[in-house]
Amino acid sequence: MKNQAAAVARQRRRWINAINCGSAENLVEVVTDDVVWLPSRSDAVVGKKEIRDWLAGPFRMYDYNYTVSELRLRVAGDWAIELARFETVVSTGDDEPLPSHRGSYIVLWRRYPVDRWLIERYVDLSAQFTDVT
Repeated sequence: MKNQAAAVARQRRRWINAINCGSAENLVEVVTDDVVWLPSRSDAVVGKKEIRDWLAGPFRMYDYNYTVSELRLRVAGDWAIELARFETVVSTGDDEPLPSHRGSYIVLWRRYPVDRWLIERYVDLSAQFTDVT
């Protein structure tokens, strides 16, 4: 379990570095081909190409400082579920700060050969939810 948690942590660092470097190409290297990304403010984004296209514009226009905290991870065989808090601070090229975005997320990781963990599902929990009663 410890080795698997360390392998997930390495992939998480690659994911965060890709965001902070503004590299949609590097980010899609840590997701599955059929990834489903559920952002808080838009419809689901499905697939590597769609993720790359969705992020390319914002990554060109803004600088990102994405951080995570309060990480919790459960490894279950070839699957792992991660729950954490995040904060995204965005600025323009001249360091003009824009409103930050913070909340929690859930990531479902899937293990592939040689302990290569990839994001299969991402859910931003800061989205507006509707009560169902």
